[in-house]
Amino acid sequence: MFKKNAKARKELAGKNRRKEDRLREENKVVFSLEPSSGNSEPAESYCALTFDLSPGGVRIITRTPILPGGLMWMELGLSRVHKLIHITGTILWVRQLFNVALYEAGIEFTKISSKDRMLLLSYIYKRDLEL
Repeated sequence: MFKKNAKARKELAGKNRRKEDRLREENKVVFSLEPSSGNSEPAESYCALTFDLSPGGVRIITRTPILPGGLMWMELGLSRVHKLIHITGTILWVRQLFNVALYEAGIEFTKISSKDRMLLLSYIYKRDLEL
């Protein structure tokens, strides 16, 4: 039984276990976080860079400390086509990098317009759709 499980783990280790393929590319992101309850101040904007991007989410690198579970509003620049898309996402996980003020976070997209989704899909899969 242990040999079978070890063999299955070995086979899975070489495969991408994500739901969707990811595009490894650096793109600029401007984001704001969900304001704390009772705070009527306009949300502050922060900067980040994408590490990888998929139709369902993004991994970002930022100097801004953020917490998992919150909402993030993003303006994502698609560098190769010089277009901006607007996305709302949920922060799934965060980890500090290199024991300095640098953070990596996984964001799952929760709201994106149909037009922006088509731009994102064509960008990721490099199709010759009209951008």
